[in-house]
Amino acid sequence: MSHPDKGKVMISTDCGVTWSQLLNLTDDCIISIAVTGNNIYAGTDMGGIYISHDFGQSWAETALNENHVSAIATNGNQVFAGTRRE
Repeated sequence: MSHPDKGKVMISTDCGVTWSQLLNLTDDCIISIAVTGNNIYAGTDMGGIYISHDFGQSWAETALNENHVSAIATNGNQVFAGTRRE
C-alpha cells in the first residue's frame, strides 16, 4: 500500500507558518534532505538520492540509486551520503 504523502518535498518561506509542496519526485519515502544554493538533494528509503538544480522545480536520479540514504551533508561541491547496509 502506498502512503499518499510519499515522495513529497515541502517548502516554507515564512519560517514554517505555511507550507507548499514542491514537485512530487518519487513514490518512495523521503528520508533526508540537504540544500546548497539552488540545489536540493533528497535521500529516499530505497531509491537513492534525487537532485534538483532549480530549487525543486524538476528532479533527476543520481548514480546512487537503489540505496537507503538516511543522511546527506554538503560542503561546497562535495556531497556526502549516509546509507544503510542491507
